[in-house]
Order: sequence, then structure tokens, then C-alpha cells
Amino acid sequence: MCLIVAAAAIASFPFLEYGAPSGHSISYNLAWLANFSSQLLSGDLYPRWLSNMNHGEGSPVFFFYAPLPFYISSLGVLLFHASKIGVQLAAGEWLLLALSGASFYLFIRQRVSPLPALIGSVLYMLLPYHFEIDLWRRQDMGELTNYIWMPLIIYFIDKHGNAIDNQERAGRGVIGLTIAYSLMIFSHLPTALLFSPFIAIYAVILYRENHSLHFLKNIAHSLLLGILLCIPSNTFRPINCGMPISITTCGFYQSMVGIGQPLLTVCLSCSASPLSCLLCAG
Repeated sequence: MCLIVAAAAIASFPFLEYGAPSGHSISYNLAWLANFSSQLLSGDLYPRWLSNMNHGEGSPVFFFYAPLPFYISSLGVLLFHASKIGVQLAAGEWLLLALSGASFYLFIRQRVSPLPALIGSVLYMLLPYHFEIDLWRRQDMGELTNYIWMPLIIYFIDKHGNAIDNQERAGRGVIGLTIAYSLMIFSHLPTALLFSPFIAIYAVILYRENHSLHFLKNIAHSLLLGILLCIPSNTFRPINCGMPISITTCGFYQSMVGIGQPLLTVCLSCSASPLSCLLCAG
């Protein structure tokens, strides 16, 4: 694991030295991290309303935007508290990169020996879309964070499938899957939507090997428990302020055809809390 962290640090050295790359979302990331981490470190455990944005008028960013990437990136603020915000953001992105490599190592180590697992983990961190597009070009914190949870989800499905006759070990796999899937939703909703069909396909493939309906039921229950994070706010969707709906009219969201776009609209609507909906309605 230390070698993976070191490899991530070497790959990240230019922006750890000079600040986060000037990607598409850099201005949002800098402002959101500065305000989110400030409120978090002041004792606000869930900074949904960023009070100091917009010249002190505030911003409801984290009423609808998944906050987990900024929780993790706030560790960069702690580690580099004397540095400028660009370096603090870069430190957070280095942590996200290293954690993705560590999670992939945990997953792939079940199948290969340590050296190939290490090489595979480094390659996973440096995949062109992962490193060059999401990190350098787009500065997409949400997608970057979900590179952590995708290998862990498959890892816990494997753990559950391989321990189907051992109730205790199988239960740990279900709990791990539920947590990992919930964290994926809490990081980036569109990625969770796009990745979910692959979870189902992978579970069916394993089912064909162990022929256990109990296994499939447990996987379904785990995913439903993760989705429960969204259900309370969905009750208030009719009075939502419209911000999540309007997001789907631009960028790649508009390209999602068929059932994908309405499902994404529902997911984004669910990400707002009841309080945010009431605030917007008022």
C-alpha cells in the first residue's frame, strides 16, 4: 500500500508543487473546497449551505451536489494548512488517486500475486480517462472519487459470493457492499447510475457459478439499502427548487437517452434534502 501511495505522489508531484490543474471545473472546486473545509473544520459536520460564497449571500451547493469528494479533499487542507488553496485541492486529489489505487489492489489481490497486483493498481491510477481526463482536463471530483468505490463494490460481491456457505463472512460482504454503494451515491450520482447495471450483470455471472438465489437476494438488498439514502428527500421532489432538473438539460446529461435520463433526473432530485426543497419553495 505504501508503494501505491508513493506512486500516486510521484504522479501528482507537478500539481502538489504548483497547485491543482486548471481543468474545466477548477474554479468551482477551489471555491467549494475553501468554503466547505472552512465550515467543516469550524464544527459544521455537513456544510450544505456555503455561507461565505456569493459575497456573503451564501450558496446551496451541497443541498444537491454529492459532498463526499470534498470531505476527503478537506484532509488536504489539514495536511497542507499553510499552503494556498490550489495546493490543498491538489493534496486532496492526490489522496483520491491513492485511495483508488489501494482499493483496486484490494480487489485484484484476490486473483493475482502481490507484484502483478501492484502493477495493475498503478496502471489503474494512471488510466487515461482516470488521470488525464478526469483529473487534469475536467477536474471532475465526483468521478475521480468513484474510482475508489467501483473496485470495492466488486470486491465485496466476490467476498459474499465466495463465502455463501459461511453466514458470518457472507454477512460482512453484504455490509461492505452496502457501505461501498452508499458511498458511491454520496460521491457522484450519475456514475452510480451508470455503474449499477454492471453490478447486476456481475452478480448474475457469479450466480451462474454458485446457483444461489440467496446470493442474488442479498446483493439486491445491499443495493436497495444504499439507495435508501435518497428516499426521504424524494418525498419532497414535487416541490423541489428545480436545480437538479435543470442540470440534466446540459452537458453529457442531455446525451442520456431512453430510461437513463429520467432515472438520472430522479437521482439528482433525490440528492436534495427535504430542508433544501422547503427553502427553495419558500
